[in-house]
Amino acid sequence: MPKFLYILLLVNFGNACQSEHNGYADDQNRTSAVQPDSLLPADRAADREEETLNQGKVTRPSKPEAALAAPDAPNTVPPDSSAAAKDQGNKAPSSQPGNAPEEGQLASTATVSTSQQVFTKWDALFADFDQFFRENVQGGRVRYGDLAVSPVVLEDLVRRIADTDLSQASAAQNKAFAINAYNVLVIWQVVEHYPIPSPMDIAGFFDQQTYAVAGKKKTLNDLEAGLRSDPRIHFALVCGALGCPKILNGAYMPGKLDQQLDAVTRQALNDPAFLRYQDGDQFVELSQIFNWYAQDFGGEGAVLAYINAYRTLPIPEETAISYYDYSWKLNKTP
Repeated sequence: MPKFLYILLLVNFGNACQSEHNGYADDQNRTSAVQPDSLLPADRAADREEETLNQGKVTRPSKPEAALAAPDAPNTVPPDSSAAAKDQGNKAPSSQPGNAPEEGQLASTATVSTSQQVFTKWDALFADFDQFFRENVQGGRVRYGDLAVSPVVLEDLVRRIADTDLSQASAAQNKAFAINAYNVLVIWQVVEHYPIPSPMDIAGFFDQQTYAVAGKKKTLNDLEAGLRSDPRIHFALVCGALGCPKILNGAYMPGKLDQQLDAVTRQALNDPAFLRYQDGDQFVELSQIFNWYAQDFGGEGAVLAYINAYRTLPIPEETAISYYDYSWKLNKTP
């Protein structure tokens, strides 16, 4: 073989080897660039992919078992042991050590829903009281005629007053409920007998007629007696007569009850039609309320001091006191 052909063959062979070496190096580089997860089994790789997709998401904690229990039973005692046993089987698991939700877990939705239901009922009742008074009181008087024509809303409130459960009510809720209930029941009894010139035309209106209030039978006097430890109550309870203070155009609310009682007391004691006095007078004419319930205001000698605490223009303590005749004429709108 000629020498130059031998040399050509050596050169071609060397080029071929070099090309094969370069290709092998490229493969090695590509292999090293692959993520380690590509070496995991197929099922583990799928798990890792799902974890990657879920990164950055907030996962809602799973519900505790109590949340999956049957709805709470009514707050009644089962009539017999068999019923109690049956009811016990439907209750959510008790909170035993180890069963309590871990930190960050949701509380029992059964407990939350029960609590929300209680407060929702209270809120709804006071909101409906408020709407009723706003729609049916004008200028401190009541639209008895309109209510007599369409008493549906009034009758519904009377039913709810009867059925209300006060066992878990706060002091403010209880007190506000009793004031609103008193005023609604006065209106309802007048409407039941309408048209009448005076609530006194209804026999035993205050002390004999009974009403269902939170599951108990009570007279209007019973309701009033439970509230008289606060003298301001005499300016909030309205007996259906013009001699009473003006009825509030709205409901008494637990969250602002003190402010409302202060406001109606101040309004009544600065109303020249209710407390008859002009600056410089030697005498003042008071409502019979201060005569009938003097002890609630600290006694006869303390009445003016009580009144002056709410007066814009105080009445001198030496001023003579008299009482004008109480008007029992119905406090209806003109």
